[in-house]
Formats: sequence, structure tokens, C-alpha cells
Amino acid sequence: MLYVTLALWLFGLLLMGHGVYRLLGSIGRPVWVHWVLLPGSLVSAMGYIFGSLITGGEIRRASLMGGSSSSSSKSKAPAPQEAAVTAEATPKLKVVGPIVASLIAIVVCLLAIVGVKALIGKGAVETYGADVIRDGKLLPKTLDQSLPKTWGGVWTELDTQLRLVRRQAETILKQKWSDWRIWLFFYLSLCLLVRLQPSGGKLRATLLAPPVLVGVAAAVAAMNKPFSGYLTGDLWLLMSFCWSLLLLSLAGALVLRGVVLLLAVIAGKSDAK
Repeated sequence: MLYVTLALWLFGLLLMGHGVYRLLGSIGRPVWVHWVLLPGSLVSAMGYIFGSLITGGEIRRASLMGGSSSSSSKSKAPAPQEAAVTAEATPKLKVVGPIVASLIAIVVCLLAIVGVKALIGKGAVETYGADVIRDGKLLPKTLDQSLPKTWGGVWTELDTQLRLVRRQAETILKQKWSDWRIWLFFYLSLCLLVRLQPSGGKLRATLLAPPVLVGVAAAVAAMNKPFSGYLTGDLWLLMSFCWSLLLLSLAGALVLRGVVLLLAVIAGKSDAK
């Protein structure tokens, strides 16, 4: 059950990251989104290119700017190949190739997040993981490691998600933003999470990658007990931190998108949708 739950949380990270990316692209010009998320786009694209190469694929073109991103309208959400590092890579194996390439891109981004946390983000994650009591209750700090089995459990899980967002918001407010390592850690983490879906990959192949990744993690955990403890301990806490950060970002992007649309309607713009 642990690994099924892990796969579902990874699915959620991919979908939330993609959702934040699309929402940001619908608010401003795709070229702005590209430059803001450039570190994540670069890491994701390089991982996908490497995955395509090791499966015998062909790299036809790789560019820093999408071909038509600068002329895209503000109201149009960017396609994956727009407003991001463009990588026209074709894995040789039609079915397995895209999955492997997407898997490697995701793994590279996740490893980059682990590395950034180890270098400059320990303090922020430790603050997030500290015990916090609000309204007489201890705020949850990690995602559940098992799925709800009852209708009441579903509502309890929804309540947990709201509390995780609250914990993340309070964590952000507690940070010493005069320290450059804090804002750099949050910035790089968001870039890598939002661009977790490879810029050159197909969403369908990307969504098939988490079960493969979880299967590999399960095999490693079965052979290595220290890794099993790390997976359910520090790594699970980091994943929960990333989840709540993305969930808070998604809520913020939705609110911002709503405000932009409202202002467009008030201004009488005919292209507001």
C-alpha cells in the first residue's frame, strides 16, 4: 500500500506542476514564464535529451527559446513546447522510449531538489517539519502513507491537505528572507517542481513514468533497509514539503488568474474568457 500511495502522490505532483505552469502561461506572456522557470526547464530538458539518447533516439533540435513563444497572446496558455527550453527528441523505441526519457527527466529533477535541499534548504525543511499546534491540534507535517478506506477517511484526507497548506504558509512566513539561501531554495524548488513534466515529452508518457519509478524504489528498498528508512523518513518529509508548496502555489495561481480575468472583464476587454 505504501508504494501505491507513493505513486499517486507522484502523479499529483506532476499534475499540479503542469497546472501551475499552464495557469502562469495564461496570465502573462509565455516568454515571461519561460525565463522565470528557466532553471527547472533546463534541468528537465537535459534529462529528457539524455533519456532519448540512451534509448537510441535522435536529437533533431534543442533551443533555449520556443519558436513562437514571443508572439503568443497573453490569454493563450502556452503549449509544452512554447515558453520553455525546446527539445525535439525522438526516442527510438516508440512505447518504452518516451517513458524511459520522461522517467530520467523526472528523476533528474527530483535528484536536483534533493541536492538543493542538502546544500541550502535544510533550515527551511526543518522549520516545515517542526511540531506546530494550532486550534489545539498538531498540524500534520507529512502526507499519509496509506490511502483512505472509508468515506470519512476521504474527508479527513481533505482536511489534512488544507492543514498542510497552512503549515507551508506559516513556514514561508517564518523564514529569514534576508538570507539569500532561503529565497534561492524556494525559487529553485518551485522551478524544478513546476517543470517536472519534461518540456519535450508527451504528458501520456510522463504519467506512465511514476509507476516505473516507484517500482524501482520498491526494489531498492527491498534490498537496502537504510534506503527504506530514508524513503519513509527524510525523503517522505521532503516530498510532503514539495507537495504543500505546489498546492499552495496552485491555489495562488488560481486566485491570480481569477483576479486577472475579473480586471479584464471590468476593463471591457473582448478577449477575456
